[in-house]
Parts: sequence; structure tokens; C-alpha cells
Amino acid sequence: CGKNILWLGFSEITCMLSLYFCASKRFAACSGPTSWASSCKYFLSAKVFVLTSLYEGLGNVFIDAVNNEVPSIYTNCKSGPNEILLNKKGAYQIKLKDYEDLSKKLKQCIQKYSKSRIMIKNAKKKIHRFYYKSTCPKYLDYLEKINLA
Repeated sequence: CGKNILWLGFSEITCMLSLYFCASKRFAACSGPTSWASSCKYFLSAKVFVLTSLYEGLGNVFIDAVNNEVPSIYTNCKSGPNEILLNKKGAYQIKLKDYEDLSKKLKQCIQKYSKSRIMIKNAKKKIHRFYYKSTCPKYLDYLEKINLA
């Protein structure tokens, strides 16, 4: 079938999904966890990016996914991804710890790939809000106002 999955990081849900996909023989290979530091090169060939975080801060990996126009699936954790991915308008959102929802959204993302690409491109139109060149001056201005700079 020639399809590959590369799992980056390690969690309970990625273990379950790895076992499922490898056992079903629907994918030719499943790679084990690797570091996020080496993940950037994978965005260039990725078809879908999935992050099943229980919590995210800024979510730099989503900024990378958006910049590389990789359709994404993310959990509804309280911060980070929602703002970057335009509250479900830029990517598919799943419930925390819900592998059935993940399976459903992954299938939807792949079957409606044109729509998925449009969603991530919409997110890219607004990703400049998170670039350091546009955010750093705002922080410096704030620090000057409160006399910390």
C-alpha cells in the first residue's frame, strides 16, 4: 500500500494507534518516537500533522505545520493551538483522550483533503500574528510602559 506513518513524540494514544495501524497492515511502516528538534524536515513530505497534547503553550509545531501548509488535527486543550488554528477554521479539532474522535477526524481530513488544504491555507493567512518580528515590538512597548525595559 506504500503509506507510512511517523510518530513524533510519545503518548498513550500514539502507542494505541501505532499498534492498530501496524497490525492492520494498512500502512507499510510505523516509525517509533523521535525528537521534535529533528521534526522540521518531516513537514516537507507530510500529508497530515496530528498533535494529541493534553496541554500546549504557544504550540510552535503548529506554526511550523501552518507555514508548511500541512493539514492538521489537534486536541481541544485550553491554550495555544486554538488561537493558531483559528478555532477549528484552520484545522480539525478533537476531544482530549478520544481516539475514536481522532480516527473520525483523520479519516475526514484524508477523504476531504482539498478542504483540509483550504483550512490550513486560511490559517496561514493569519499566522503572521505569531512571528517574532511582529510580537517582540509589542512586548518591548509593554515593558517600557511599565518601566521594566
